[in-house]
Amino acid sequence: MSRRRASGVLSARSARGQTAITPFQITAITTHLLISGLLLAPLPASADPDAPKIINGQPVNVSTVPWQIGMVFANTADDYNAQFCGGSIISANWVVTAAHCVEGATASEIEILTGVTTLGEAGSSRIGLQQIISHPDYDDWTLEHDIALLEVSSAIPLNGTTRASIALPFELSAATWPAAGAAATVSGWGNTSTSSFAYPYDLYAAVVDVLTSPTDANCGSYPQSEYLPDVMLCAGELTLGKDSCQGDSGGPLAVQAAGTWTLAGIVSWGYGCADPGYPGVYTRVTTYLDWISGYAPELVPEPEPEDESMPSLPMWLLYEASQTP
Repeated sequence: MSRRRASGVLSARSARGQTAITPFQITAITTHLLISGLLLAPLPASADPDAPKIINGQPVNVSTVPWQIGMVFANTADDYNAQFCGGSIISANWVVTAAHCVEGATASEIEILTGVTTLGEAGSSRIGLQQIISHPDYDDWTLEHDIALLEVSSAIPLNGTTRASIALPFELSAATWPAAGAAATVSGWGNTSTSSFAYPYDLYAAVVDVLTSPTDANCGSYPQSEYLPDVMLCAGELTLGKDSCQGDSGGPLAVQAAGTWTLAGIVSWGYGCADPGYPGVYTRVTTYLDWISGYAPELVPEPEPEDESMPSLPMWLLYEASQTP
């Protein structure tokens, strides 16, 4: 049973060329492999080892998804070998990711990459973390409340092109948004194969569909005891098999709302990758806005100022006033 999108990459990337592995990395590698099913279960019979390759996405420039960040092990200099999860810039000082990406970690063990298309590209630089804040109710088995905030140690140099924050859905209705059928974009440097380890150097993205409304209790063939619509979101593209996979964990599921790219979900878990019966499961961001704003109140939009201009007079009153001698 594959449960985490991050799992495989922590083994495939952190072990290659690694000279010193921290306790956090050992725990992450072992736990994520076990929970992903890579050590416990065979691949689904429906997996196609020759499927073109996120899964069935396309390489993109980071300017297409400028809120995308890569999480890397601080003690590994090679960005390709160090990268293990993704995340989203929500301000110059804050990143949001999945709690399972940072389970057991200290801030000094993780750094982030911003404005990067190709892992290891010239001129890329890292930013350290000031603190990691995981949701207090995060459950590492059910993956409920799979969300964490990363406060960076120095401000992310936002430029609006390759580094930009993504909007949070403060002004959208959690009861209806995102609606089933809405197009969404998922991105990351995760596995591009359903049957082996094939991690790209280049950033990939895929357009998928939001498959359920916030009130739908069913997501593909998942048991209702595992898919919890209040805190989870179901998305995928079932015809061509587009999906997130191991290594994409913590990354963004972005939906346009009134022309503004808005964070709808965080890559969390799934059974395998690109299995039509088991779409990707994402942390539902609308559920956690109060929790996020409790640490970063500056992210809450300012209320629209009230119109203090004089109300217009009704036509009949204007007419009577014009007739007064």
